[in-house]
Amino acid sequence: MRLRPSMEMKDSERVSFSGGAVVATKRMPAVSCRRGFTLVELLVVIAIIGVLVALLLPAIQAAREAARRAECANKLKQHGLGMLNYESATKEYPPGCEVYQNPQSGVPQRDPGAAQFWDLTRTWSVAILPHLEQQQMEQSFDTTVPLSAAINAPLVEIELPVFLCPTDPGPEGYVAGQPFARSSYVGLSGALTRSGSADLTWGRVLDVINPTTGDARPFVSGDTPLARRGMLTVTYGPAGVEAIKPRMISDGTSNTIAVTEWHTQRKVHANRPTLDYFYAGWGAWRTYASEAAIAARDDDHAKMFGLPDVTTCFELGASAEWLCEFQIASLHSGGIIQCVYADGHVDSLSPDMDRLALTALATIAGGEVDKAVDPVTGPTR
Repeated sequence: MRLRPSMEMKDSERVSFSGGAVVATKRMPAVSCRRGFTLVELLVVIAIIGVLVALLLPAIQAAREAARRAECANKLKQHGLGMLNYESATKEYPPGCEVYQNPQSGVPQRDPGAAQFWDLTRTWSVAILPHLEQQQMEQSFDTTVPLSAAINAPLVEIELPVFLCPTDPGPEGYVAGQPFARSSYVGLSGALTRSGSADLTWGRVLDVINPTTGDARPFVSGDTPLARRGMLTVTYGPAGVEAIKPRMISDGTSNTIAVTEWHTQRKVHANRPTLDYFYAGWGAWRTYASEAAIAARDDDHAKMFGLPDVTTCFELGASAEWLCEFQIASLHSGGIIQCVYADGHVDSLSPDMDRLALTALATIAGGEVDKAVDPVTGPTR
């Protein structure tokens, strides 16, 4: 039989026949039975996420540190190539710190801001600027006057990324008058030499030059001082103290470190709350900011080397603050310190390597090539 239009069923209804009669009944809607998380299940999920984060976080941090270390190494490589290009053009390596001669007096000129320092014409960093794609910066310097002159001083306040390692977060601040732009790298001037009660280094102007007369010190002549000389030292042409030439590196360029890492964080010592000379600057005319030296084995009071924390340097028995000042350092995990050699290759130094091996790597003509091996990492190349 056909239903009348008014009797057409809706989707929610159905038709049944009972004793010949048409009966329309309404279909009951389906009941949704959705069930939520219990508190226990939620806590389990949170715990699993926490474990995964704990497992992945160290790996992420290690990857980031590896990337930072690689970037620092790449910049060292640039410095090495810059020095090689400089040598190719001039037939000598750049000076570590070139002492300025006053044209009127004919002798070195004092730093106007600190009487214990002497003016410089260039640092190794300034010398290789054209080979680091910084030609415009280099051309802005007036090389006829010292770095402290009014025309040059503002330039050395400019931070250049090529001299900054991302692991080095920056200094607390340099407070001794001149805001030198920082650098995460220092030139290696050689090894400290013990002479009586004095500690001498090729990276300190007063040890190399007599500023009153303009003559070279006795320290720079003789076999022992020359054996302690490094790649980037104080130079002063009028006294015959010239930059290093390839023929002078009898230990071999692949066995001689040129530039190494440093961090620019100022450290605090009980007797000196502001140790500004632990600050490094690429164009600073105070030599400690551009130079490093390795404490020699016979310096019985200098029981530290290659330590990233200069406060530890004091704790290990250093009796003179400037012995810690000339150390090399980094803030890489594990205390690894990277360096570039005179032939341009980059390598890492372990923080607990033997000091004799480190001294051998720091000098150009020590005759100890067989000793220039890190017992932890093995041969340097």
